Amino acid sequence: MTISNDTSICYMGQLNMELLTQQNGNTPFNYSWDYNGTVVSNAMTYTGLFPTQDGTACLTVTDACNSTLTQCFNVEVKTLVPVTMSAEPPTACWPETMSVEITTDPTLFTQSTINISDGFTVSNLDSVARNFAEPGIYDVSLTLIDDIGCVYDTTIFGFLTSYDPPVAGWLADPQPADAENTTIQFTDMSDGNIVQYYWEFDTLNHAGYSEEVNPTYTFPPGIGGDYIVSQIVIDTNGCMDYAFDNIHINELFTLFIPNCFTPNGDNINDAMGFVGTDLDEDFFEFTVFNRWGYPVFHTTDPSEHWQGESDDGEYYVPNGIYMWSAKIRSKSTGEKKELTGSITMAR
Repeated sequence: MTISNDTSICYMGQLNMELLTQQNGNTPFNYSWDYNGTVVSNAMTYTGLFPTQDGTACLTVTDACNSTLTQCFNVEVKTLVPVTMSAEPPTACWPETMSVEITTDPTLFTQSTINISDGFTVSNLDSVARNFAEPGIYDVSLTLIDDIGCVYDTTIFGFLTSYDPPVAGWLADPQPADAENTTIQFTDMSDGNIVQYYWEFDTLNHAGYSEEVNPTYTFPPGIGGDYIVSQIVIDTNGCMDYAFDNIHINELFTLFIPNCFTPNGDNINDAMGFVGTDLDEDFFEFTVFNRWGYPVFHTTDPSEHWQGESDDGEYYVPNGIYMWSAKIRSKSTGEKKELTGSITMAR
């Protein structure tokens, strides 16, 4: 007779114990299959054994004359392969990269497949890096196949967690502000379970800091300009976000005109000029009048100086007190002013 050949099977795989051919002998026949000496069946063919260790399967046939014949074949049972993997990191702040690595001994399998519950699948790679399209909790499945086709798999639910990060944001009031009042109230507009706040006012010069939720900060008084303010927020998962914006403070809208000048050629106070802040050079008009109300000097250029010459430039006006008027406009706010005053000229 002939029976199954030596074979290798998966751990707890089905063992086929078959009588292939039989000749001679006197009927009826009795059959006895045993595995490692333990009888498991009295059928000609038996497929109901799922062994967990190597062994020997033997068939003993007894005919009507009580003659017996025994044949055996060897069975190799593959060692159960542990299906293991690691995550690095297992939790992260979206959209940070997360990776999965197979940690099973690579000599125990020939094929692998990693499935992530966002629909991503990759085969025959030891590790995979993933940037998820959106935050969430993701299951990971790993399937391994050995050299005889045995399949080992596992699924770890919630193996990767990509946290929804906070969103930083703030408002400032007033904005823009005046150089006369440079105190700004900041209001947090962040979204998320925020547990820590870090504010920096004027980030270029590192002028001030706060860890309050809604801080108040006073920028240098009397000075206009732009300041970059940053806010960093950190939530309960350690995820952070940043918000940067510009704070604008209008310059003081002023015009200074001296009340006296001496155009005598000694190079000391020989001309009358203008000093101002936040002046719109495209909207400037200055006129000097004599005592009878006639204009003796007129300009629309704030950089021009008056040395006492008449408006037509043919002579110098006499010493005395002269009235002036000015029309100016703020470059930052568009505010307009009309100013008047007097100036004394003495050579």
